[in-house]
Amino acid sequence: YMEVMDRELAHTNIGKSFTLKKQETNPPHRNEHGTSDSDSDVDSGTADADVAPVDIDLNLVTNLLESYSSQAGMAGPASNLLQSMGVHLPDNTDRSEEH
Repeated sequence: YMEVMDRELAHTNIGKSFTLKKQETNPPHRNEHGTSDSDSDVDSGTADADVAPVDIDLNLVTNLLESYSSQAGMAGPASNLLQSMGVHLPDNTDRSEEH
């Protein structure tokens, strides 16, 4: 299911809206057979060398704060979700966006 969705979304610009994880320079992890994990991906044809992983945590926080900010102090989904988790954010006092 995920492979089909990835192929479908590959032809859109939706991927450009996500923050990606920084590429690691660590060598591939060796499994118990002495081959690297990336070798098995290449053999199975499932390797996506040009697709970087999405930083889910950073994207979640960014989108949640953008949603909260767009509520302009009013009730909305972001503030309701945060309050249900016991998080109470202060009002935005940054006036740089207004000028």
